[in-house]
Amino acid sequence: MKCPFCGDQESKVIDSRHSEDGLSIRRRRECARCQHRFTTYEVVETLPILVVKDMTLAFASATRSLTAPAA
Repeated sequence: MKCPFCGDQESKVIDSRHSEDGLSIRRRRECARCQHRFTTYEVVETLPILVVKDMTLAFASATRSLTAPAA
């Protein structure tokens, strides 16, 4: 984690607990170089699941819909 005071990449976690909203983790960190302490909030990032079974079928379907004659 990058220190906001000196920019060093090395820090250690002093304290870790769930935040008040319960959706994130609050961590107190201390910089290894300048010894300043700072707080970070970490949130789990959820991404939608995308399943591609057959790329040629998906491409053919998309091409057909683009070249279909207008009714």
